Amino acid sequence: MIRLVLLLLSAAAALARADSGRDLTTEADLTAEAEDRSEVDLSTEAEDRLFGRVWKPRMGEPFQIVLSATVDSNRRRGPIVPEHVRIFDIDLFEHDRATIRQLKRAGKKVMCYFSVGTSEDWRDDYKQISPSDMGANLPMWPGERWLNIRSPAILRLMKKRIRYAARKGCDAIDPDNVGKTFRRTLERR
Repeated sequence: MIRLVLLLLSAAAALARADSGRDLTTEADLTAEAEDRSEVDLSTEAEDRLFGRVWKPRMGEPFQIVLSATVDSNRRRGPIVPEHVRIFDIDLFEHDRATIRQLKRAGKKVMCYFSVGTSEDWRDDYKQISPSDMGANLPMWPGERWLNIRSPAILRLMKKRIRYAARKGCDAIDPDNVGKTFRRTLERR
């Protein structure tokens, strides 16, 4: 699973570079891109992007998962809690770019969660999924159905989600529902 996440993150970084219309190969290019966003990013993250390095969390490093709420990143109300946690795993669609930026300014790494193996009828891109690519309902999660991950249309949608995560500034992605998806997809047929 960790290999899959790192592979998808590498793909996201490559897709983000391709999305920008140019390859960021020099510090000048990187600085120009950051200035386009009205801020210069000379952090180690910028250096990592410049040299194509992928961030890898340390084994056993604590992290905070926030999927059923949103992170309060307003620093005027105090520090982002828990303070000792360096990694935040947040819902890709429920947090805006400003929240991700605030977390990163506070020294946090941001993993963005999204479901790869299921459709969720409350997501903005749900209508892009053909009913023929949807399988059985998830009994514990109303509005969620298994997806046919072998479908080229689903692959294209997941690539869009990875690009979206890269554009929002996520350091990594947390692709969910990939373990039992293939078996569940076959059960529907």
